[in-house]
Amino acid sequence: MGLLYTPEHGYAAFTVPQFDKFMLRMVPTLLVPDRKPRRRSGNDD
Repeated sequence: MGLLYTPEHGYAAFTVPQFDKFMLRMVPTLLVPDRKPRRRSGNDD
C-alpha cells in the first residue's frame, strides 16, 4: 500500500527510492499472461 502511484493511464511509478531495483532483484523475469477478450455486458439493446 502506498508504494505505487499512477501518474497517467497505463503507467505506474514507485514512491520509494530504489524500489525498482529491489523489484528487479526479487522478480528478475516478468511473465505477462496473454490478454483475454472482455465479456460483453447484456445491456446492448
